[in-house]
Amino acid sequence: MTTRAHPVVLVAVAAAAAAWAETPDLAPLLPARSPSNAAVMGAVQAGDVSRAVELTGALTDPDEQRLWRGVLAILKNDPVTAIRTLRSGGPQHAKALGVAYYLARQYLLFRDQMADAMRLNAGDFGPYYFLGRHYDSEMDNCAEAAR
Repeated sequence: MTTRAHPVVLVAVAAAAAAWAETPDLAPLLPARSPSNAAVMGAVQAGDVSRAVELTGALTDPDEQRLWRGVLAILKNDPVTAIRTLRSGGPQHAKALGVAYYLARQYLLFRDQMADAMRLNAGDFGPYYFLGRHYDSEMDNCAEAAR
């Protein structure tokens, strides 16, 4: 007698495996909270990305608006839009652009952008965090990840 797995059981097992999968924390990617972006930041932290997209239209600084549009594209797992949006910005978008390149599996460009971000602001832990995760998970290089 052959037995077949019940489809509901397979779905439950797949969902449990997905829940245990390690996902990177995107908090180091988010811009610093300011009075002008508080509403966008609140929507993002509440998990309402579509509302955050609407709220970016109210931002008066075009550079800040570009950064948030790129970050929101990253949160929607749309690296092509994020790259196109962030590349038109200045070097202050290096960290977010690097994460967009990471999502697009462009790891050399990702590492270059993280190096630029570290040069611009050595006190920002975000590039170190993302590089560490990259070297540990993608490259299986714990020594480089710890550096």
